[in-house]
Amino acid sequence: QPYIYFAALLERRDGAATAAVFYEKIIEVIDNPALYYFAAECFYQNGDNEQAQVVLHRALACIRQSSDSSDPRLEELIRESMHKI
Repeated sequence: QPYIYFAALLERRDGAATAAVFYEKIIEVIDNPALYYFAAECFYQNGDNEQAQVVLHRALACIRQSSDSSDPRLEELIRESMHKI
């Protein structure tokens, strides 16, 4: 996922707030549970727990709607994050 790598680069170089702005924009156009997971982690690190929860719920919904089988570990990570936040 190049967008996840780019967001990680932004976070390291410019901080979590900049990465969060990038994630806010990119998750509006790309429907991907892994992207949602990392966006939620960024929002959480940036102190926006409410946005993180919303995005994690979107990730689960995306997994449920997927016709192909997603990585079960990703769903587990999402659920663990929901309990953490």
